[in-house]
Amino acid sequence: MDIALWILTAFYYIIIIAIVIKILLENRKPIYSTALIALLIVFPIIGLILFFFLAYKMNKSTFVSKKWHNERKEIQEWKKDMYEKIEDKISNTRTKLKEWNKIINMLYLFDKASPTYNNNIEILINGENFFYKLKKDLLNAKKHIHLEFYVFDNDIIGNEIINILINKAKEGVKIKCIIDSFGARAINKKLFKLLRANNIEIYSFLPLFTPKLFRFVNIRDHRKLVVIDGKTAYTGGINVADRYINTPKAKHRYWRDTGVRITGDSVKSFQLQFFNIWKFVSKQQNDFVDEIFTEEDNNINNNCVIQLADSGPDSEYQSIFNSLFIAITNAQKDILIQTPYFAPPEELYMAIQNAALSGINVKIIIPEFSDNAIVTNATRSYIDSLLNVGVEFYMYQKGFIHSKVIIIDDLLSSIGSTNFDFRSFFSNYELNVMIFNSKINKEFKQMFFDDLNDCKKLNYQDWKKRHLTTKIKESICRLFAPIL
Repeated sequence: MDIALWILTAFYYIIIIAIVIKILLENRKPIYSTALIALLIVFPIIGLILFFFLAYKMNKSTFVSKKWHNERKEIQEWKKDMYEKIEDKISNTRTKLKEWNKIINMLYLFDKASPTYNNNIEILINGENFFYKLKKDLLNAKKHIHLEFYVFDNDIIGNEIINILINKAKEGVKIKCIIDSFGARAINKKLFKLLRANNIEIYSFLPLFTPKLFRFVNIRDHRKLVVIDGKTAYTGGINVADRYINTPKAKHRYWRDTGVRITGDSVKSFQLQFFNIWKFVSKQQNDFVDEIFTEEDNNINNNCVIQLADSGPDSEYQSIFNSLFIAITNAQKDILIQTPYFAPPEELYMAIQNAALSGINVKIIIPEFSDNAIVTNATRSYIDSLLNVGVEFYMYQKGFIHSKVIIIDDLLSSIGSTNFDFRSFFSNYELNVMIFNSKINKEFKQMFFDDLNDCKKLNYQDWKKRHLTTKIKESICRLFAPIL
């Protein structure tokens, strides 16, 4: 018995040593490698199991490919035309857009994400406003509906959306749905069969119960996207679930979130984004150009520039991370951030710190308590040193703030599915909208300052007085921030 135990123990440590060597040879970010090694050492056996769930490293371009964009002349010509229009405006006018041309060029040159010039944006505060608008647009759909959600619950709002989709499918509207197999676990086999029996195409992103479970369970499609008839797009932080809707009878805590409704040239970009994931989950070889270019004339002329930034664990360039890094490091006056989870990679942490040290007004709204105790503690470990250099932190008191909005100076705003943490930047498939428009920027700022009325501002001297055990707990949780 003792010999068997000794052999098992030796075998276990050989595995651990081999994994540590593998981690080191992969040359990941030092903080990420450190977190993985700490996981293996601090939590024997459990850490080993979690490693296989959380730490699989994908090869570049393993999954979601954009190569098909290059194979269609219509897509390439449209992207080039949109980009050249923006460049002409920037070079021929004294527009403030010149200040952010770095982001526009980076996203176009390295991620083939074209900016678009003529768009309308409506900011939708909370799920009750978001779903009111969305249901109306779904009911008026004539040709096709494309949906992609991380969470899709089998509850009141979930069933309302499902019933609308079934009825629209009976009218001949072509419907395609993508749900994440982890976030949308409520959509079971029975519902799948119901939807498919009603001519609705639906696929799960990386199904959980497959032989690839151990390798890919940590990789999720966290995006929220709807495109209707190629004319209207919805995105932001709102999923399909009752908890996103605040009603007098709601039993959940108040849920503060933000979405946007967009019409204009950029809707084609949203279509391209949807079909990037669709081609992966469905394995269909079509190019879908007919659905992408259904509406050529949008009759919008309001000089609102939009560019999409997307990223995933197989991205060659982490476009969302890069675009936000450029935005923060080039800010001149204001950096305003709303996020449910704040555990920034070192580069963004230093960018925020340096911005505050240089006199830029930095305000960050976070929940007082998130929906994950480990994440809450990890978030709080970042606050001390940033408060000390002048960053203002505000804890949301009215309920849970899930809004993911970043506002820079007077022109640039970003909204999407991305949280301000490692998981969103490097593990999930995410989608953000970069908006270059002073009017929309002003509306987002007003929203941000309205939310400050429901927040408690942190005081550095009071914050330092937290109990030592609390600080230790926060610091330990921070060790695992890169893999949470």
